Amino acid sequence: MKRVGHISGMAVMAMVSLAACDGSQGDGSSQDHPGLFSETVVNQNADGTISTTVSWLTADEIAALAASRSQGAQAAAAGSPTIGGEYVFIQDTSCRTKSIWVYDQPNATGNIICFDNVGAAPQAGYAVALSNYGWSKRVKSYWPGDLPGSFYNPTTFHFTSWTAWGPLTNAGTEVQGADTIIINGYSSCPSGGC
Repeated sequence: MKRVGHISGMAVMAMVSLAACDGSQGDGSSQDHPGLFSETVVNQNADGTISTTVSWLTADEIAALAASRSQGAQAAAAGSPTIGGEYVFIQDTSCRTKSIWVYDQPNATGNIICFDNVGAAPQAGYAVALSNYGWSKRVKSYWPGDLPGSFYNPTTFHFTSWTAWGPLTNAGTEVQGADTIIINGYSSCPSGGC
């Protein structure tokens, strides 16, 4: 059973940060939603604004997402996210195959936040402060989608990069200390421009 809320614009980032930091129980689930884990979807929209959707999922639903992603990522990596050699921009409105998935527990478990890039200039990419969503220094595992990128750890001034369609990775010390995620842009745009 999925409970969904939608938030748009930069003005409410503080609210998202507070909602994401509501504390957790021993199993990592929310105190306000016992037995449920948050799925936060961050999209850069075509007009350049950021929109955020938060859903609440059971551990079984998180596991089912991971199983579905595993199948979808294998198929996508075998081909490419293009049609006729050009990238197709489809906004991910939930944590699906093309976004990078970031978890607050090892092995693709716990709360999840994912990032997608279909913004005004998707070829340019963008950087996001994880603290805007209550995720600074919370990354324990991650699973790249169709874009490469990196995590930035300000304490050590270290960037940890990932490749497109990289494997599920348990975060090392550098990524666990990250406070910024950088989503690289697409290398080409569909005909008609980006």
